[in-house]
Amino acid sequence: IMDKQQYQNIIQYLANFTYPENCDTFKWKQIQRLSTYYIVKNSQLYKPTKEGLKRVITQEQVE
Repeated sequence: IMDKQQYQNIIQYLANFTYPENCDTFKWKQIQRLSTYYIVKNSQLYKPTKEGLKRVITQEQVE
């Protein structure tokens, strides 16, 4: 389960290699580092595992 803002930031970075406008250096590096663990497929965020791709969900999708 991932924070919605972080989810959107990672998708934005992986899709266009751009960062949010209000992004500071710490957040920029965090997004860049986290994005190495995920892929985007059909506008959804997935984490590759040994068992296959696992879809990442946000807190809103759980409730």
